[in-house]
Amino acid sequence: MRPGKLTPEISQSQRLRRKAATFARHRLRVLEVLAGKPDGETARHFRDTLKLTTSKVRVVLRSLLDDGLIVPCRFDKHERRETGYRIWASHR
Repeated sequence: MRPGKLTPEISQSQRLRRKAATFARHRLRVLEVLAGKPDGETARHFRDTLKLTTSKVRVVLRSLLDDGLIVPCRFDKHERRETGYRIWASHR
């Protein structure tokens, strides 16, 4: 038996903590993928590889950009020029 009753406030607090932990995990997963791709990678690749929605990928990438951990870049992939993201050189 639980020592205390689960109130709406406690439930909301737990949801927010889970959401923050999930977001941090998504950020880490994107950085792990980029660590193995020094030339960069596309948002589409993150979506497909990490099984995230397009909107989630955009939010995660924007967060990493705002924190200065990644930068936009252009690179060659499949015989064409792609736009994507790479880890900022001073953070390698």
